[in-house]
Amino acid sequence: ADAALEFDQQPTSVGVSQAITPAITVRVVDQFGNLTASTVGVTLAIQTNPGAANLGGTLTQNAAAGVATFNDIELDAAGTGYVLRATSGALTLDDSDPFDVTANAAPVFTVTQDGNPVTSGANVNALIGDTIAVLDFSITVNDASTGDNVTLAANITNIDTTGMTNANWQGNTPQTSPTPVVATPTLGTLNAATTHVITLTASDGVNLDVFFTINLVVSAVPAPAAVSLTAQNNPGNQTATPGSARTGLGFRLTETGGGSAFTVTSVEVNINTNNTTSIASLTSVSLNRSGAGTLATIANGSAGWSVVGNVITVNFTGLSSAVAAGGTGDFTVSLTFSGAGVPTPNPTFSAALVPADVNGGASVTGANVNGGTITLIEQLPSDPFDDDDDDDDSCDLSTRGGPAWPVLVALVAVVLAAVLRRRTA
Repeated sequence: ADAALEFDQQPTSVGVSQAITPAITVRVVDQFGNLTASTVGVTLAIQTNPGAANLGGTLTQNAAAGVATFNDIELDAAGTGYVLRATSGALTLDDSDPFDVTANAAPVFTVTQDGNPVTSGANVNALIGDTIAVLDFSITVNDASTGDNVTLAANITNIDTTGMTNANWQGNTPQTSPTPVVATPTLGTLNAATTHVITLTASDGVNLDVFFTINLVVSAVPAPAAVSLTAQNNPGNQTATPGSARTGLGFRLTETGGGSAFTVTSVEVNINTNNTTSIASLTSVSLNRSGAGTLATIANGSAGWSVVGNVITVNFTGLSSAVAAGGTGDFTVSLTFSGAGVPTPNPTFSAALVPADVNGGASVTGANVNGGTITLIEQLPSDPFDDDDDDDDSCDLSTRGGPAWPVLVALVAVVLAAVLRRRTA
């Protein structure tokens, strides 16, 4: 007959709010200590409670073949020397061996910015106009054996939330240690000089909450201290033929203050010609940068092209070519000529710009930069009288005179004289 209860698998030490493993078992025995086939209900309670804990789990289990099994018993407070008591009606009760409940390891933040550790309360700096995933967060539990569920929560408090979204958290669902919780907040465009406070909270679901704060300090973009304009590899006087292109101007921009990158947004180039008919001989003008190729090309008569008298103004806008803080940028202006014939007199072109022509003069100093003179000529290498492939002695008699006329007249005179001598003979 059932007479008493005996703890078989004693409770072992465990962490707060963690199920005691292996499962606790209680035997139902007769008066001689033999296991019975009982199916009575057995109930567990705390007999000695040094931490004033609450006992959780299924506290009453029916015995099967004389054994009651408890597989989800937990206590919610740390303490040393807990004792459980097993009871079942009038049967002789039994107390367990003492065991301990230890405090769980608190969640630990590992926070980095661009791979560098960040401490709680630290400032993280950004500039107006940045669109950034500013930080990578990971949370782990010190003791990987605890098996705690860790939840990451976060909020952003802002002085000015204009243009800034709330954090978009990835991986903020509960994770079981030792799997880290990893999150990357994506922030909208930062467009105000202010401080955003990011607060992170990690919890193991009991009372172990850890707070971590980051101050995202958004500042205005510092203006470049100084940008100088100087000539760079400027060509001298040169000639060009119809359909060809020539570099008419070279200049260098140098950010000398080291405050921040200087972005070239506009460049205005003035091109002087020798007469208004020369303007039609110019097809287009291009702005180029060393290492970056052609930044923009403006065709004759299109937007950005204007003419006053003999001066063509080419205004390149909408550019975005950055010169690094403390760095340099080398630019050239190239002229492409029409493939049509060369008018008389030969067209000439000379390009120039001043500091005020770059970004409207903002932060730019230096001297005026002048290119050489480009003269448009018509080369006729098949002309037998063109001994230097130039147009100074061309036989293009329909468009211009030249030194070939006297030679031709002399040749005609020689022929006529020969004819007259033959008739006389």
